[in-house]
Amino acid sequence: MKTTALTSTVIALTAATLFAQGSSDIEFLRARADAQERKISQLEKELNQLKSYHIGKSGVHKSAPAIPSAKSARSLMAGEYEVKKGDSLSRIARRNKTTVAAIMKANRLSSDGIRIGQKLRIPGAASSV
Repeated sequence: MKTTALTSTVIALTAATLFAQGSSDIEFLRARADAQERKISQLEKELNQLKSYHIGKSGVHKSAPAIPSAKSARSLMAGEYEVKKGDSLSRIARRNKTTVAAIMKANRLSSDGIRIGQKLRIPGAASSV
């Protein structure tokens, strides 16, 4: 009799734990879904803005922004990063979705040695400083 009661208690506690785990997973997934919906909404707004700058048959629509010069386009494509304690070129490259070679080339570095406080140009990244 005691074994049956103990077994049923263990089963009940296990079920309660699984239920609690399941509800925390559900809350986590809901929060993640909400964040994704906010991102989608923002992307839809940006897409609508881009659509308003369409190019018609007669040329560029009047509301289209001016085409940037090559120099300003490069500055839009490149970010700057300040080296922090524990950083390495490979970590910085990974975080900014670029390569060590590209960072070295953009900064005219002859080695992968960097120092804290050093400012690095990050090719193809938005400004992260």
